[in-house]
Amino acid sequence: MTKEQKLAVEQLQEIAAISDGLLEIISVTEQSISTKVEISISCGNMDKKPDGLPLRNRERFFILIPLDFPFDIPTVCTRHTRFEGFPHVQWKRLLCLYQSPATEWNPSDGMFGFIDRLNIWLKHGAIGQLDPEGVPLHPPVAYLSSGPFRTVIPRVDTPPTENQPWFGVAHLRVVSDTRVDIHGWSKMGESASSPVSAAILLSQPMPYEFPSKLSDLLVELEAQGISRELVLWTLQNAVLKNNEGDPFFLILGTPMRGISGSKKLRQHLEAWYIDPIIVKGLRISLEKFSHNEKLKKIGKKVEKIILEWMEEAPVEWCIVREDRPEIVVRRDRGSPVTWFAGKRVALWGCGALGSPIAEFLARAGVRKLILRDKGVVAPGLLVRQPFDDSDIGHAKAAVVAKQVKRIRPDIEVNYCTKSILDGPLDSESWTEDADIIIDTTASVSVMKKFELVRRTSNIPPVPVASLMIGHQAENGLLVLAQEEYDGGPADVYRRAKIEACNQPHLKHFADEFWPDPSRTEIFQPEPGCSESTFVGSAADVTVLAGAMLNRLAQILAEDMSSTASAYFLTQPYLNMKIDQNTYASFNWGGGQISQDPHSGYEVRIAASAWSEIIGWIRQNQRTDGSDTETGGILFGERDDVSQIIWVTEVTGPPCDSQKSTKGFECGTEGVRETNDEKRKRTRGSVQYIGMWHTHPNSVPLPSPIDFLGMKKILSTTDNPTPKSLLLIVGTNTDSDTFTIGTFVFKRSDFKNTKNNIQVRCCSIQVACQEPKPRRIGLALSGGGSRAIAFHLGCLRALHDRGILEQVQVISTVSGGSIIGAMYAYSDVPFEEFEKRVITLLRQGIFRPIVYRLLFSLTLVKSVITVAVSGVTALVAGVFRWTLKKGINVFKKQDKGKLSWIDNIQPPFCRWSSRTSALESALRHKLFNDMKLTDKRRNDIDVIINATELRTGSAFRFGSKKSECWRFGRIAENEVQVAQAVAASAAYPAILPAIDRRFTFLKNNSEQFSDRVILTDGGVYDNLGITCIEPERSSGCDYLICCNAGQGILSNHIHPYWWVSRIKRSFESVFRKVQDQGNQRLHNHAVSGTLKGFILSYLGQNDDRITLPDLVPREDVWNYPTDFFAMNEEYIERLAKRGEQLTRWLIARYTPEL
Repeated sequence: MTKEQKLAVEQLQEIAAISDGLLEIISVTEQSISTKVEISISCGNMDKKPDGLPLRNRERFFILIPLDFPFDIPTVCTRHTRFEGFPHVQWKRLLCLYQSPATEWNPSDGMFGFIDRLNIWLKHGAIGQLDPEGVPLHPPVAYLSSGPFRTVIPRVDTPPTENQPWFGVAHLRVVSDTRVDIHGWSKMGESASSPVSAAILLSQPMPYEFPSKLSDLLVELEAQGISRELVLWTLQNAVLKNNEGDPFFLILGTPMRGISGSKKLRQHLEAWYIDPIIVKGLRISLEKFSHNEKLKKIGKKVEKIILEWMEEAPVEWCIVREDRPEIVVRRDRGSPVTWFAGKRVALWGCGALGSPIAEFLARAGVRKLILRDKGVVAPGLLVRQPFDDSDIGHAKAAVVAKQVKRIRPDIEVNYCTKSILDGPLDSESWTEDADIIIDTTASVSVMKKFELVRRTSNIPPVPVASLMIGHQAENGLLVLAQEEYDGGPADVYRRAKIEACNQPHLKHFADEFWPDPSRTEIFQPEPGCSESTFVGSAADVTVLAGAMLNRLAQILAEDMSSTASAYFLTQPYLNMKIDQNTYASFNWGGGQISQDPHSGYEVRIAASAWSEIIGWIRQNQRTDGSDTETGGILFGERDDVSQIIWVTEVTGPPCDSQKSTKGFECGTEGVRETNDEKRKRTRGSVQYIGMWHTHPNSVPLPSPIDFLGMKKILSTTDNPTPKSLLLIVGTNTDSDTFTIGTFVFKRSDFKNTKNNIQVRCCSIQVACQEPKPRRIGLALSGGGSRAIAFHLGCLRALHDRGILEQVQVISTVSGGSIIGAMYAYSDVPFEEFEKRVITLLRQGIFRPIVYRLLFSLTLVKSVITVAVSGVTALVAGVFRWTLKKGINVFKKQDKGKLSWIDNIQPPFCRWSSRTSALESALRHKLFNDMKLTDKRRNDIDVIINATELRTGSAFRFGSKKSECWRFGRIAENEVQVAQAVAASAAYPAILPAIDRRFTFLKNNSEQFSDRVILTDGGVYDNLGITCIEPERSSGCDYLICCNAGQGILSNHIHPYWWVSRIKRSFESVFRKVQDQGNQRLHNHAVSGTLKGFILSYLGQNDDRITLPDLVPREDVWNYPTDFFAMNEEYIERLAKRGEQLTRWLIARYTPEL
């Protein structure tokens, strides 16, 4: 007995000692391969039912403890056969305690766990619940013969039995001498081709253990009304359809698969292999129907011998490995690649990426694979591609086709060894009837030609994905163009490049796939005579291939047929820097498509560029009138091969442009610098391509002035562009409908013209305007009148871009609360709102505050407040200070017991003060008696932020709810807008805090009244972003933050005196807190919890802002934050800077808005 077996016996003895007689050890016998322990278990107290195990008061069991216990599981059996026929009882005596021993057996539990499992098994068996309702039935067992073992794999579902036995044949595919597959069924009497096997599908269950003797099996079949003669006839009928030498079986089915308690059970199949001699006898026995008397006599005699043999013969049961869909749950169920099941996939490239992807697709269940690759397997490829030595010299496509056929013989595979450029891309039917095309060639030529073919073909497009990996197999890139998207993979590849170049946390992806400068060292496995490739192992490639294929399936499952997607990823083993994303995912919609029939070019205007054009048009209409023309510069890329021009970025009119109702003359100031910045930033993908301008209330066709302008541009000697794009937008003052005309001019267009007239075919499109979802959060910071003026400019930019309509929630602080509430709680046109804000800034709020303070009861109330509340507050403070000093002197009591002293606080609220005058002025001048819950513009959610001084917590007044986490939610939320705004704007250095009592609701049920002291929201969070960050469940994908702060502190200040030191210390702490908030925004963007954000910061440095006419920071950063009247010049400067920064930042970082 091994040490481990002794441990098992000791554990059983411990169980017996504490079981109070419920378990007894009868004997312990040491055997060669196991230790047998006989035990007795009390079953008298177990609940029993008639259909349960026939348990006696005590039952004896043999436990066989293996040599490798506890890693090998013990077995348990009975001394009797009373449990025969019950589920989970094998060989009449052996109890099956575990359905999945590998996961259910824990070696650490030892015999304690084993006996506990046996006890549970007996209790369930006693009440007939060994297969309880709702759980999968344990299938019956058929004990195998001594060998050789044969395997039968059912591939298709069984036909229905309809409450009576089914007789027929199973269609076989012979895979090897020891394996056949079932791929079909035919009823008795139907035609069937060789090879087949006899099949009987029962309508009633069989015993749990299939008989091992043929005579016992026939008895069970007779009990279901199936005679020996009928069995024999079924065998003879099937043999008649077979050729000589075909393997032969009887496939026997019984409804014992499925869920316990279900009325719809499926067939459990077993296969009886019939010896070739018996098969030959069955064939001879059919001679009993011969007209030859001698043969008839022989046939009857052989049949009699077979019937006698059936009384004594054993049943040679085979191994049945189920693969029927009705029985087997796929092991990849729920995984992304199951999207490909049943699809037809064209796979271009069968190399490092293509060959593993072909295997993944075959295993995922694709219906058809179309393989394209002209390459041949070379010895060096075996390092990382799934080929073997015997494949060397063969075409990759042919080898991969053979491999997937070995995995899935039923899959349809077509392959071609021609070049893709000469094959599908040189054919009318480039889709090859596939549901999706996956390109793994990483060939620029393939992508470029595909872009041209897809654009000019009349065949309905299908989704096309392109997959590629980096030069060291550390990064992968997937791009997908859905069937209704404007372009192909080259288009999406370009967009992915621009995104990677624009976002700092994706710079490592840009450096990998679009290095600048280009790599000079390339890897050639056979220098001088081989194409360059990447360096990486089979493990590297397989990880990237699997991850990209999974992501591709996820995107396709989202059913976004008119979008394009890109996915960057890195190897999971790489240690990335904290500011580098390990993956990034993008989705884009289509833009505006315009054709120029004269030149043959298709012009693709990105949605972001079109929004920018509309923004400039609206700004022009707002400032100069709807009849004045405007325009600007177009930046993008022109591809003469595919004849596509991409308009990616747009600017408005340069500073030296001339605008009028008669025409627009585009200036050039700052264009060269802007072009250099865009070309450098995007690594050459965005640069000058032409100009745009409007034709108010007119068709977008070139005028003679336009024609002369383009001629002048192209004839300029220092213009390196041989072609230039002119985009004209037709506007309509009566509607928001725009029309587009695009015209590509080249120098030769002007050589043969007369009188500056050119005849050309033109095309005009109506611009499509798709509604955008409301998913933006807007934060307006504090900063007094400076903030109001700055935010006015920000709102102008958002209005012109059509983004204000997308704002879902607005969070405001102090001065931002004033303009934010003015916008939200009004329904006037933006132009009227703008006038009201400017009027407010010109007049200021200080004078109305003074007026309300001096010429109303506010002054009297304030004096009484000081006399009563102020004096008592002073007395309470002096008394508290005196008590504390006295205790510190005498030190006679524990200070912990004197906390009551801290409760001596001002007993009366400050019911009136200068802030009350502010509240009254806001009510009279702006908000009247509006409540927070009143109707708001576009039903926008409003959050007005204040700071609660008692607890140092944020206090949020909101249109949905007003609350502070320390107190709860204000019941009914009957708070006036003026009061909330006054609390948010009560700058503590000038205005006293608002001291009020509110009725709060705690835990949605308990109501109580408490006192709050509210001051400027900027004390807690001057930007107001904490309440709309992603973890606050605001539902926002984007945040637009407008900060009227000063930015970096000036180094000209020398804090010498106490006041200056305290002031600068407060500013330093305040700025640090705000920096942390800004950093959280960056973290959200990097992690993907935010799709994007912009921070329009009045005090930001201007170094990286490429706007030639930008209002400098130095002109506005130090404007005071009070509420005094502001002159026209400062209003315009502050508002213009806010407008310029916001417009530029949106175009730069969130152009999709």
